[in-house]
Amino acid sequence: MNMTMYGRLCDPDFLRCSWLRVARKKGASGVDSQGIQEFTRSLDKNISKIARSLEQENYEPSPLRSVQIPKEQKGKFRRLGIPTIQDRVVFQGVNMLLQEEWTPRFSPLSFAYRPNTGVSDAIEAISDLLRSGKYWFVKGDIRGCFDELNWDIMSQKLHEWLPDEPLRRLINKAVRVPVVSGGRISPRHKGVPQGSPLSPILANLYLHSFDYDMLLNRFPVVRYGDDWAALTRSETEAADGYRTADSSLSRLLIEINTEKSGIGNLQEESIVFLGHKISADGIDAGPNGWRRFAQAVGDFKNARTPDELSRARAELNSLKSFYRGVGTVR
Repeated sequence: MNMTMYGRLCDPDFLRCSWLRVARKKGASGVDSQGIQEFTRSLDKNISKIARSLEQENYEPSPLRSVQIPKEQKGKFRRLGIPTIQDRVVFQGVNMLLQEEWTPRFSPLSFAYRPNTGVSDAIEAISDLLRSGKYWFVKGDIRGCFDELNWDIMSQKLHEWLPDEPLRRLINKAVRVPVVSGGRISPRHKGVPQGSPLSPILANLYLHSFDYDMLLNRFPVVRYGDDWAALTRSETEAADGYRTADSSLSRLLIEINTEKSGIGNLQEESIVFLGHKISADGIDAGPNGWRRFAQAVGDFKNARTPDELSRARAELNSLKSFYRGVGTVR
């Protein structure tokens, strides 16, 4: 007998699989101050309680704990909404189900938040376009992407993509939870909370129509979250691509960040995309990448303990993977 997606979510064994992913990521506690270790001490009881509440279709997500973390730009911060451990177990499970169902339907040039894809794959796609002789670029950044997603549009897309009504109701609850900051509960009116296991795949769902608007108009946009770029053969095509992108995103009630967006010729200038410097001559690590590499080499040489050595080696391996194959003309 086929089990619905929501039915699978209610299965305690499935919730345990979700729990293992949450536990591996560790992470901070939510508004209830319950940490990973405390949740683990009563694991069977907690899983049973979650499964029972889901089966009765009366599960209510808790408010998010609001925190700010610094961005790379000095003085800039990103606001995160931290769910409780219990909510992370539930919505990591939902994410697992949605990834399985939706990933094959997403654009092949959307590389963020998907299994077995990453920045290096997005850069390889850009490299393929360069090799085909496309040197004019259209580059864009979506202003406050996660924070600006419209709830009505999101609900409409969920209705189109997800026939499982109980699961759809649960996701809509997760999207709309308030935040707690300074002891006060504040309602939210738009956006998906950065920090929730659901937010990345919901952002990909929301931007799916943008991906295909571009593809249908013959602008193969390479997108990684809210960063995107497309390469064309002429200035006219690049300008048309920018207008197409602006129009598509406007229909989603999202704005292009004009300070980080525009068109140009890679034979005359380079751009930085996903931490990589891209020009007609090839692709290399961006300025921040070389600084990080120099720092990691220094940390490796100056490591005083096995733990410091292990961390430095891990950072070097991470950078090697991130900048796979750069430094050469492609």
